[in-house]
Amino acid sequence: MTMPIRWQPLQANKHPPSSFSKTHYVPITAPPTSMKKQKRSLTPRRRSQCFFGLHFDFHCSEKDTKVGGRTTPAMVRSILRAVAPDYVQIDCKGHPGFSSYPTKIGIAGPGIVRDQLAVWRKETRAAGLPLVMHYSGVQDGAALQQHPTWAAVGKDGKPDKIATSVFGPYVDELLIPQLVELAVEREVDAAWVDGEVWGVLLDWSRWSKAAWKKSHGKLPLPTDPSDPHWLDFVDHCRDGFRSYLKKYVDALHVARPGFEIASNWAYSTHMPEALSHDVDFISGDFVPMQSVQSARLQGRFLMRQGKPWDLMAWGFGWLGGPWIFGEKTAVQLKQEAALAISLGGGFQIYTQQQRDGFVAPARLPVLAEVARFCREREALCHRAQPVDDVSVLASHEDWRQRAGSPFPGVWSGLHDIEGVLRLCLDARHQTGVLMDHQLVDHLDAHRVVVLPDCHHLNPAVRERLLVWLRGGGRILALGPNALAALAIPELPISPVGDVLEGDRQMRDPKLAGGAEFAVQNGAWQTWTVASGGRILNHLHASPDPDSAHTPGAVSCRVGRGRMVAVACAMGTTYKERASSVSRELIAFWLRHLDPKPLVEVRGAGRIEVAVMKKDGELRVHLTNLEGPYDAINVTTWDHIPPIGPLEVRLRIPPLKSVRWEPLGLTLPAKQTDDGVLVQIPKIDIHGALVLSSKMA
Repeated sequence: MTMPIRWQPLQANKHPPSSFSKTHYVPITAPPTSMKKQKRSLTPRRRSQCFFGLHFDFHCSEKDTKVGGRTTPAMVRSILRAVAPDYVQIDCKGHPGFSSYPTKIGIAGPGIVRDQLAVWRKETRAAGLPLVMHYSGVQDGAALQQHPTWAAVGKDGKPDKIATSVFGPYVDELLIPQLVELAVEREVDAAWVDGEVWGVLLDWSRWSKAAWKKSHGKLPLPTDPSDPHWLDFVDHCRDGFRSYLKKYVDALHVARPGFEIASNWAYSTHMPEALSHDVDFISGDFVPMQSVQSARLQGRFLMRQGKPWDLMAWGFGWLGGPWIFGEKTAVQLKQEAALAISLGGGFQIYTQQQRDGFVAPARLPVLAEVARFCREREALCHRAQPVDDVSVLASHEDWRQRAGSPFPGVWSGLHDIEGVLRLCLDARHQTGVLMDHQLVDHLDAHRVVVLPDCHHLNPAVRERLLVWLRGGGRILALGPNALAALAIPELPISPVGDVLEGDRQMRDPKLAGGAEFAVQNGAWQTWTVASGGRILNHLHASPDPDSAHTPGAVSCRVGRGRMVAVACAMGTTYKERASSVSRELIAFWLRHLDPKPLVEVRGAGRIEVAVMKKDGELRVHLTNLEGPYDAINVTTWDHIPPIGPLEVRLRIPPLKSVRWEPLGLTLPAKQTDDGVLVQIPKIDIHGALVLSSKMA
């Protein structure tokens, strides 16, 4: 049955209402006749099934003129022929709220001279490609200019200028009707809805107050974090977004079965929880600078969520503020692509359009080169699944209590999670991220779980971890708050005094060259260690071996399992100031917990290891991480030095041969008492060892 949806045409709408504006929408159950008349099979691949795509947007504003004037069939065909993407995402409505096509529902940009959407739709249909809309959701400045009461409201009573209230009528009166217009009348295939998760604000609007009253009665809406119901209020705002998302996703699926939707950054680091709505795929655009690190983190948050996923790279580096940026080279983009696709995801590139919607042809050779790089690896990578080995725990309860706003992109606990993940990956361990809801299916297969210095664990999660640990699991707890959250009664570790903040030096005297100290800035605590605990490292007051020191890292048995507890938080420090000493310390503690990991890589150079399984094969991906990607003041570079030779030890059943893909080379495999040894001569950017033994 169809869903009733109400809407009111906005006053500034220049287009007359059509029969489309009726209250009920008829679902489409078959492709439009115009699609059936094409000479070849042109049923586009579903957006969720796609691997490589292009994204264009320019966030049309009221100041833009001649919009669509240079968007010609020849321009679109040149892009599709040069790059051959699986899909194209184009500008439709950005954060300013002005549509870049002549909409009958929303607010059309006043400078439109050609219906560029119609041109893109015709040419992508002729090429058999899905057309996806870049559509800004919660963020909509133009709608709020006309309907200021739709805005989210601050605790000072002032309405926001761009963020709508997820409790208000915006979703019913503009967002759903316009998306239905696009899906039904314009026959586009999907929407990548931007400006949503990260755009949701704490909201004191009358709409929010009405929803709060419905669920909390006469309890006043909190206005201060010291209020005992403050966390309930933050959860209330989060629930408002979840309801908003469910409402429009369900409505679009009714109006156009087969229409696909992703809400940008839903169910990612911004929203680290199980999927509760029927989005069709999950996606996000990682940061334009230090993009390699962003890809490493975000891919691991998305890869176990049970939905097709992809990451979008910005095709240019941006230093913030005014639009001062540098176009990225193919080398940069291929390195970023490798980190996404090696985890089983898809990849797309964001290329800027000119203010009239034109796409400059100068970028096409770079896009085409990156597309070829990805295509060579599609069969190798796409939809592969991770092999559980080492994972960093991302506690939902810690996020819920400490994030501060509904769905922030950055919060203190995430800094620590990302830094700890980098530590493990830089130590060349196959490392993923585990969220609370993923423990049931994945924990038992893990060799080691690493806890960043989280302050809170859900009681059920804590109990699940302890049962696993006592049964033979291994935990590396990095920080005093993590140890307190675990609350293991039988540990031979006793805290002395409170958790403090400040600099401490973790020492490893075995490191050569005089670099035996690694400064750690953040939470730390003095511990005493009883019988049953073994001190592996000390925590010093200064980088002097004779300075005052306390236990820094302690190993102990817990039931049949083993634990290493570290007296200081290390993740945030490593994220901000990477240290080879910290990296070697992590490697030492992980070896202590797991002396014979599944994969070991030896040889010079920075390398990332990702172990995946696909088609019954084990696939060990190695990505070259050389290059200045961590230099925040460098936007563009054109060379990544190759690394190699490398020796890879695989602790797996004997093999007859090993393939090096995508080159298709057979590499000799030497069987030893401690696994299989394979020599790799050189890695330019990315390659994978494909092992023919069947996975259990």
